[in-house]
Amino acid sequence: MPIHPDRLMRGTTPSPRPPGARRPTAGQWIARLGVVGALCASGPLWAQNDASAALIEQGNYWQGMGRADLAEESWRKLLRVDPNSADALYGMSQVELARSRPDAAREWIGRLRTAHPTDARLARFQQGAQQAGGPQTDLQRARAAAQAGRAAEAIQLYRAIFDNRPPPEPLAVEYYQLLGGTPQGWDDGRRGLEQLVKDKPDNLNYKLALAQLQTYREPSRRDGIRTLADLAKRPGVGTAARASWRQALIWLDARAPDAPLYEAYLDGQSDPAVTARLESLTKPDTAATPVSPAAQPLGEGYRALDRGDTTTAEARFQQALRVQPGDSEALGGMGLIRLRQERFAQAQDYLEQASRTGARKWASALQSATYWNLVGQANTARDRNDLAAAQALLERAVRLDAREPVGQIALADLRAVQGELPAAEQGYKRVLDAKPSDAQALRGLINVYTRQGRAEEALALSQKLTPEQAAQIGGLQNVRVEQTRALARQQNERGDTAGAQRTLEDAMLANPDSPWLRLDLANIYRRQGLMPQARGVMDGLLMSQPDMPDALYASALLASDAGDPVAGLQYLEKVPAAARTRDMTQLQRKLWAQGQTQQAIALAKQGQPAVARNVLQQTEATLGRDMPAEMWGDLATAYAEIGDAPRALAMSRQLLSRGPNPSIGDRLLYASILMKTKQDVELTAVLRQLQATQMTAAQRSDFDNLRTAWSLRQTDALREMGNLEAAYNALAPVLAERPNDPGVMAALARLYSAARDERQALALYQRILQRSPMDLDTLLAAAASASALKEHGDAETYVLAALKQAPDQSRTLAAAGRVYRNAGDNGRAEQYLRAAVAAETRVASGQARTPAPGAVPAPAANPFAGMTGGAPSAAMVLGGAAMQPVSMPVSLPNQAAYPAAYPVTTQPAPATYGNVNVPAGTAGLPWADTSARAPTQVAGGTAARRSATATNRSAPAAAAQAVAASPFSPQPSAAPGTLAGGYPLPVPGGNSEPFAASGASAMSGDSNWNGALRNASQPVSPLQSELQALEVDRSPSISAGTVYRNRAGESGLSRLTDLQVPVQARIPVGEGKMVVSATPTVLDAGKVSGDYGTRSRFGIGPEGSLTDAQRNAPGSQHASGVGLAVGYEGKNLNASVGTTPLGFQETNVIGSVSYGGAMTDTLSLKGELSRRPITDSLLSFAGTKDPVSGEKWGGVVASGGRMDVTRDDGTYGIYGYGGYHVLTGLNVEDNNRAEVGGGMYMHILRGTGSNLTAGMNIGLMHYDKNLSYFTFGQGGYFSPQRYVSVAFPVDWSGRANRLSWRVNASLGVQSFTQDDSPYFPTDAVRQNASYAAAGQATGANLTNASYTGMYAGSTVTGLAYNFAGAVEYQLAPSLYLGGALGLNNAQNYRQLTGSIYLRYLFGGGSSILGNASATPGLNPFNSPYTPLL
Repeated sequence: MPIHPDRLMRGTTPSPRPPGARRPTAGQWIARLGVVGALCASGPLWAQNDASAALIEQGNYWQGMGRADLAEESWRKLLRVDPNSADALYGMSQVELARSRPDAAREWIGRLRTAHPTDARLARFQQGAQQAGGPQTDLQRARAAAQAGRAAEAIQLYRAIFDNRPPPEPLAVEYYQLLGGTPQGWDDGRRGLEQLVKDKPDNLNYKLALAQLQTYREPSRRDGIRTLADLAKRPGVGTAARASWRQALIWLDARAPDAPLYEAYLDGQSDPAVTARLESLTKPDTAATPVSPAAQPLGEGYRALDRGDTTTAEARFQQALRVQPGDSEALGGMGLIRLRQERFAQAQDYLEQASRTGARKWASALQSATYWNLVGQANTARDRNDLAAAQALLERAVRLDAREPVGQIALADLRAVQGELPAAEQGYKRVLDAKPSDAQALRGLINVYTRQGRAEEALALSQKLTPEQAAQIGGLQNVRVEQTRALARQQNERGDTAGAQRTLEDAMLANPDSPWLRLDLANIYRRQGLMPQARGVMDGLLMSQPDMPDALYASALLASDAGDPVAGLQYLEKVPAAARTRDMTQLQRKLWAQGQTQQAIALAKQGQPAVARNVLQQTEATLGRDMPAEMWGDLATAYAEIGDAPRALAMSRQLLSRGPNPSIGDRLLYASILMKTKQDVELTAVLRQLQATQMTAAQRSDFDNLRTAWSLRQTDALREMGNLEAAYNALAPVLAERPNDPGVMAALARLYSAARDERQALALYQRILQRSPMDLDTLLAAAASASALKEHGDAETYVLAALKQAPDQSRTLAAAGRVYRNAGDNGRAEQYLRAAVAAETRVASGQARTPAPGAVPAPAANPFAGMTGGAPSAAMVLGGAAMQPVSMPVSLPNQAAYPAAYPVTTQPAPATYGNVNVPAGTAGLPWADTSARAPTQVAGGTAARRSATATNRSAPAAAAQAVAASPFSPQPSAAPGTLAGGYPLPVPGGNSEPFAASGASAMSGDSNWNGALRNASQPVSPLQSELQALEVDRSPSISAGTVYRNRAGESGLSRLTDLQVPVQARIPVGEGKMVVSATPTVLDAGKVSGDYGTRSRFGIGPEGSLTDAQRNAPGSQHASGVGLAVGYEGKNLNASVGTTPLGFQETNVIGSVSYGGAMTDTLSLKGELSRRPITDSLLSFAGTKDPVSGEKWGGVVASGGRMDVTRDDGTYGIYGYGGYHVLTGLNVEDNNRAEVGGGMYMHILRGTGSNLTAGMNIGLMHYDKNLSYFTFGQGGYFSPQRYVSVAFPVDWSGRANRLSWRVNASLGVQSFTQDDSPYFPTDAVRQNASYAAAGQATGANLTNASYTGMYAGSTVTGLAYNFAGAVEYQLAPSLYLGGALGLNNAQNYRQLTGSIYLRYLFGGGSSILGNASATPGLNPFNSPYTPLL
């Protein structure tokens, strides 16, 4: 028997296997190789010089070996020498017949008939062609058996054809020659041929056959030689006769009287071998000397080989080869030794060399060596997953020796793996025709019947098994197990997952010790996302049989499919070295490589692509170029994942070039790499070529999935470009073809998300979850959509379900962190993001936490135990807060907000194996075990299991980040003069409505309004950046700076210089921050002129101007003090309370409370109640005192409310606002202000580096009274009765490395009207008295102007523009330097503002300079009273 090949492979159904490989003994080899006595012939052999004869000999040899390809090569060479060679023409006909091409064979026979009309082989071919039905089939089988050396079987078949009568003449020669080649049939064969010669004495082919038969035996060999010598002179048979003549002379046990026989052959030609034989007869003095100096070691070598001493035999044969290189006997002896050692490639090489000079003598041994070498090469190709090459090699082996069941069964097994069940069935049946009791063929046929749904035939066949046969295939119990598994597989393929699960669960109860039933069931659980249940199924067997090799192997397979290479390696390491099969070793290599690729990808995600590339390069070097195609593809995919597209493409192309005809599987793998590296042109060509090829069902499924994934990739690319219409057009054909495909539905959901229709997106994800409730990718995507819709309870439910499946995966933990951050629960968000970074770091560093095999993980093994708590109801609102305006999931750089539905070669996993420093060799690697390997296991075939090719959709690398206003969500000011959002234009008279005292700008609530840009020179993990950004948000900080403001105007009245030195501390409290600030402030309005015209418009007016001008002049107007404030900033709720600077003439309590949130994914609202100072002038801000009367007035505050509404669809936005305030001050007339406005805008540029937005707005405002002057009762602030503004603002913001910026500019038209206003609106007595005082001034020639007691109204229309810019630079990881500059200009108003500040973060700064993702968004430090942006 041959060695037992491990035919089964990972990827097919495990099948029973006998417990131990059956290997041929030395005695069996000798029996199979025939009588080896002739091997010790002493004469050296050389090939003939006759080129044609040599080619004929080669052609016949290879034809006899079943190598039609090599025979064809010899025949075609001969035809180039002699185009009409009868041997070549007939040989080519046999080549075509061997290829089942009878028409081509007839063409060659036609040429033979034309050139040699009397050739006897014509009749033989005609007779064979005329056979029909059974006889034709039997004849083919008989000839095949004869060609394969199975003489007894062939003779029986021939006799069946003849019906035990004399053979018909066309078949007589081949039959008698076959019969004469057997020890018992030589006489019968000779007599038969003698009768043919007697009946047809002129038939030279009959005479040739008889002569050849006579040379087979020593007693008749001389008669045969004489006949061959005569026939060598005859045309038609001369060449064949001369070759047989030469061989017979070499075989002859010659004596001196035989010298004329040798001389006749040498007449007219030279032949060293025959000459040497003749010399040994004619030179008595040298007859006793060995013909060759190698004779003595050769003899000793063969004697040692006979007694089984291969060591001595090899030493002697090597000695002979040193003495006489190329000696055929020594080469043949070495070939026999290598055969016994089962080193078949070397055996074939030695025996081929020996055959070149030893004629047919070594044919039998060479055939065996070639056969087993082909089988071994097929096993190697199969281990590389090169199924096409393995099949081709096995087909060659079967053609060479069809009687051996090993090759037949291996080929049938391979075809069964590829889904070619009819071909596999025929292969098993051929073995059973020759050997009905072959247990492995019975096992294979039962398996095929089961997979074909022919359960009754499978059952009937299994019931016919003898106890011995059942034992060989693992027992009837294993047969039934395989039938159950096949049934479950069929149910699964029909989509009946529940039925398959029930089938396997019932079978597991009846067969609890079957690891393969458990593995199939565990994989069903795994595909449903129930990994704890899947592990529990396998652990149940390991708990009772912890050392069972098949159970450990099956558990390792599950770990491999689950993307947990460390666990898989730990399982395999428990298998004793002597019990590890080749497939276990292959799995070890695969798991190790899988861990290394995971580590590399994690390193790349952490911003270390060079280290990641080094890991892959060392892994590639360690595995070697002979690694299986699957590992080769995984490495190429990993290179693509880390961004090394050139290496990924190079590796995939090298994979195709490893053989002359790349397999379909390799081409599919190449296509997947092309898609990964976005080589769309070449990918289209490859897919078009593959479309027309013949594929197995599994390959066709892979192709369809690849084609679908390519379409989805195109859809996603168009979506990311913002072309949603084209994206849907690209998706539509696939959607029509596969409307229920989860990947297609997910792509459509992403389109809805891009269109801001998260409701539709979530509905699609929910449809997917109805079919696959535990699909991890869909759960994370659904959580993102629910979070964007502010359905925080549902979002938490989805993400908690994902955490149950993959509690250690960084992407799942990160998604949970984003959901909680979006819901305002920053504490939990930080915990989860920190855990996600830790998980990512573990993978990148090669560390892992894996439960021990056979043990259920304890809760304490999960570092996040208790963090999530129980799953709340869907209605529960996390953190009790709504979200920021305009909900739209925002993904971090280099991360996808939703799962991409592409097939990938790599899966996310919680851990990896090994480290970056891979040793150059294999020492220390999991498969580096030099001990003997055990044969493949029984009952399930340790190596045999279907690795279903499935579409692997990459999970969402990021769910939704904090959802807030779009990059340019307008937050219009409550009054002219504010620049929040860049929309309302400033107006003369002052900034009437500053923002919250917290110091945050209107944009501070935006989650990422000037999106972070990663620093390419200092790469960092996006996940780490996200965590650092959250830590920054939650870190204490202190800021200090200087704010300078200058407003043009009349000295002492409307002119104002304002210098503030704010100091602000922000301290985390709960989910927000407490803000404490102190703002030293100095105001200077200049000196009030002493002339009557100016002095009469200040304080008590004309009355005060009549006093001693020098003694009672108001003088310089200035004020100073320190403002205090404390507040709270949350995600949605903001509140503050404080004072205007203590030390001012009038100090007011000020403050605000606001709440904002999104009503839908595009609509947001914000409401605010506030009491804020009016800072247009020193009078309105600080209050002042009249030097004559000593009365104080001023210090105006606006108390009221405002409502803002914004709708933003991601491309366009509209907004509106309205507010009402009551303005009060010390001895200042009360006033009322109403405002309303709105506008629209467009996002022109929206990227991670910068944003550009432009729009238009309209603002309307009304004050009841005009109190913009500076006499007693006036407020000194701009208060028109009618105000209209139309503006066109542009806003540009961005970030690059350590620098952040924002620039805002607008141009517009404003028109306002102010009514007449009394000098003293609060004091009628003083108003009346002012007329008399004005008259006195006129009489004293202090003024010539008439006095009406009223300030005249006015109407102004003109252009207005403003500019504001802010910049911030990161000096150190926690230190930031910033500044701002603003210019506002209208017809009668101009204001310049500038600031510079430092901000320091305590414990939350980015650890890397320029890590923009971890740098706080640009929030310029402003005065709490007069914010610029």
